[in-house]
Amino acid sequence: MPNPKKLIRKARALKISGDYASALEIYKSILNLYPRNKEAKQGVSELAKMDEVSISSLESGSEKYNDLKETSSWIIRSNLKIDLNKEEYEYLTAYYRARNFASLLEYISELSKQHPSVTNLFHLAAVIHYESNNFPAAIHEFRRVLLLDPNSFDANLGIARSFSSLRDFDQAKYHLEVALAIEPDSLIALKYLGASVASLGLFEEAVKIFRDGIKKHPKSEDLFIQLAKLFQDKKDFPASLKVLEHAITSIGQTERILQNLTIILIKLERVDEAFFYLQQVLEKDPQRTNFCSMRASLSSYIEGITSEEQLAIARAYEKSLGIKNEEVYKSWRCNINPEILKVGFVSGDFFNHVVGRMLLRILPFIDRSKFELLAFSTTNQDDEISRGLKKEFSKWINMSEDDDFRKSAERIFSEAPNILIDLSGHMENNALPIFAYKPSPLQVSWLGYFATTGIREIDYKLVDHTVVPVSMEEFFVEEIYRLPNCFLCPSNTDEYDSLINFDRKEKYEIVFGTVNRFNKINNSIIDCWSQILKSVPDSKIILKGRGGLEGKAGVRLREQFLKNGIDVGRLISKDRTGLKDYYKTLADIDIVLDTFPFTGGVTTTDALWMGIPVIGRKGTDTLVSYQGESILRNANMEMLIAENETDYIKKAIFFASEIRESKVTRSEILRSVRNSPLFDLNQFARNLERALHDMWSHKILKDFSE
Repeated sequence: MPNPKKLIRKARALKISGDYASALEIYKSILNLYPRNKEAKQGVSELAKMDEVSISSLESGSEKYNDLKETSSWIIRSNLKIDLNKEEYEYLTAYYRARNFASLLEYISELSKQHPSVTNLFHLAAVIHYESNNFPAAIHEFRRVLLLDPNSFDANLGIARSFSSLRDFDQAKYHLEVALAIEPDSLIALKYLGASVASLGLFEEAVKIFRDGIKKHPKSEDLFIQLAKLFQDKKDFPASLKVLEHAITSIGQTERILQNLTIILIKLERVDEAFFYLQQVLEKDPQRTNFCSMRASLSSYIEGITSEEQLAIARAYEKSLGIKNEEVYKSWRCNINPEILKVGFVSGDFFNHVVGRMLLRILPFIDRSKFELLAFSTTNQDDEISRGLKKEFSKWINMSEDDDFRKSAERIFSEAPNILIDLSGHMENNALPIFAYKPSPLQVSWLGYFATTGIREIDYKLVDHTVVPVSMEEFFVEEIYRLPNCFLCPSNTDEYDSLINFDRKEKYEIVFGTVNRFNKINNSIIDCWSQILKSVPDSKIILKGRGGLEGKAGVRLREQFLKNGIDVGRLISKDRTGLKDYYKTLADIDIVLDTFPFTGGVTTTDALWMGIPVIGRKGTDTLVSYQGESILRNANMEMLIAENETDYIKKAIFFASEIRESKVTRSEILRSVRNSPLFDLNQFARNLERALHDMWSHKILKDFSE
C-alpha cells in the first residue's frame, strides 16, 4: 500500500508547480484509501478555494482568459453547489482551476450518471464544448438538457449559437425563434436571430428584427451597430448613417458608434464631418488609439491642416499607444551579415486593393537569390490577388486573429526578418502598433501612406525626390530615403487596352474629366475648372464619384458650378462603378484635370496608362500635394505640371486646342508614358533592391558596429 506522506509531498510539489489536475488526482487517490486523511482533504479544499478566487477575477473582467469566462459564469450561476455534495463540487471546481477541461468533462460525465436529473451538469458540459469549438458535442449536450427541460431558453440559445458557428443558419434561426417564444425580450437572442437571418440573405427580415429589437432595447449599442453594418454591407451608406445618427440620439457618442459613424462618413466622402467627430472624441480622451490613427489618416484630406499639424497629430498617435521602453526589442535574432536579406511586409491590403495589386506586379521582379520575402497579413481575405501574392512569399503569416499587437510583434520577432516594411501607415486595417515594439532591427514605411507615421521606431520613409522635397523632411519622424524615380509602382496591365479610343473621328467637342473622390474637390478647384470650361467652347466635364451629382457630395459640386455660371448640361454625372466601367469612363475623357492640393495617385497613373493627358500642378506646403507632380515627372509628362492655378488653367486650355487640332494624339502620349520610368517594373525592382541593401548596410554601420 502506498505511503500517504510521500503522496502528500508529491501532490504539494505538483500544486506549487501549477499542475493542479495531477495534484487533485493524487489527493483523490489518497482519499480513496484513507477517507479521513486531513491533509488530503485540506489539499482538495485549497484547490477549490484557489478556484473561487480565479472565478471571481473572471467575473470582474480582470482575468485575461476571456474564452473561459462563460464556463466560470456557469459554475457560479448554476445550482451546482446545491445539486452536488461539497466534495463533488470541490473536485469539479478544482479541475476547472487547473484548466484541465478533458478531465473536467470526464468528471461531469461521472457525476451525470449519479445525478441524471441535474440539467446544469449537461449544460456545463455543453458550454465547455462550445468554448472549445467542439460545436457538434455542444449541440448533443444542449439537447440532453432539452430532454429534461423542453422549455429551456439557455439550451435553445446554446444550440442556436453552436449551429451559427457551424454556419447552419437555418437551424440557428429555428432554435432562436423557439428561445424568443420562451423569452420574447431577450437581447442576446434578438442579436443572434438578426445576424442569422442576415447570413441567410433575408435582408428585409433581418432589418425588421433589428428595428423591432431596438424598440424593445433602445439603449442596445450592438443592435444599432449590427443594423448599421447590415446597410453598410449592402453599400447603402446613407441608410447606415441614419441608423448611427439615431443611435447617438438614443445612447450618446460611444466609442463604437462614433467609430462606425466615422467610417460611414468616410465612405460617403464627407471627411470634414468625420474629422469633426474624431476631434470631438479625442478632446475628451486623447488616448483612444484607433481614433488617433483615423485622425492621422484623415488629416491629409482636410483643407487648411498644415504639415506641422499633421506631424503633431502623428506624434499624438504614438503617445496614445503607451508602449513602455522596456517593452521595445533592443536585440534581434536575424543574421547581421546575411547572404540573403529576409524582408517582411506587413499589410491589411494583400488582396484586390491598390497596394495588393501593386505588390503583385513588382514582387516577381525581385531577385530571390538576394531576398527572402515574408508576408504578415492583418486581414484574412481570399481572392485572385491574395492567391497570387501567396506564391510570391516564402511564408504567409495570418495575424488577423491575434489577440493584440504585442502577440503579433512576438510572432514577427520569432521569424527574424532583417527588414520589416509597413504598407498601410494610418490607413484601414493598419498594424502600426507592431512597429512601435520594434520586432525587426530595420523598419521602413512605404507605399500605402505618404505622410509620417509618427512611430519613431520606424527608421526610414521610402519616397522619391519629388514627393518629399528636402524642405519637407522636418515633418517626418522617420529618416527619408529617396528612390531615384517614383515612389510607387503602378499595377496597370493591358487588360483594358481594347477600350482605348485612338481615333477622335474629327470630334470637335472636348471632354474634360476627373475620377478622383469628390471630397478632394474644393471650391477653388471648381473655380479653376469653371474658367477652363468657359474658355474652351463646346467642352464638357465628367465628374465621377460616389452617388454622382445626385449624392450629397455631388450636389455641392453641381451647385458651385451653377454659381460660377456653368450650365448643368455641361456636367456629365457618373457614379462609382466596377473596374471595367471605370476604364470606359477614362476612355471617354480627352483631358483629366487633377485635383489639388489633394492630388490623385492611382487614378493619375490609370489615366496616363490609357494615353490621357493629366493636367496637374506643383506641390505646395502639404505632403499630399507633391504626389501628382512626382507621377507626372516620372511619366515623361513634365509639360503637364503647372506652376500655379493660373498656369493650370492655361495648360488645360492649350492642350484642349492641341488635341482638338490633332497636334497631340492619344497614341503619342501612350507611347511616351508606357516607355517612361513610371511603368518600368524591372528598373523599379532594381531600385527597390538597392534601397533595401543601402538601408541595411547603413544600419549595420550605424548600430551593430557600436
